[in-house]
Amino acid sequence: MVAALLGRDAVFVLQRALLSVSAMLIREMSLRSRTPIARRCAFVNALDFSPIAEGIRYVRKDRR
Repeated sequence: MVAALLGRDAVFVLQRALLSVSAMLIREMSLRSRTPIARRCAFVNALDFSPIAEGIRYVRKDRR
């Protein structure tokens, strides 16, 4: 809609502005966990591929 109303260049300007706002909001987030155990659990959960394996099993079982 923005491209149709304001043109292609306006889309790029709007996208840059929104990404900048997003970056500022992410920068303000507190990402440090309070305990080393919680930090380790988050790392282990990031390496947990069981949901992916479960999805592959489902796709192989149900060909639709």
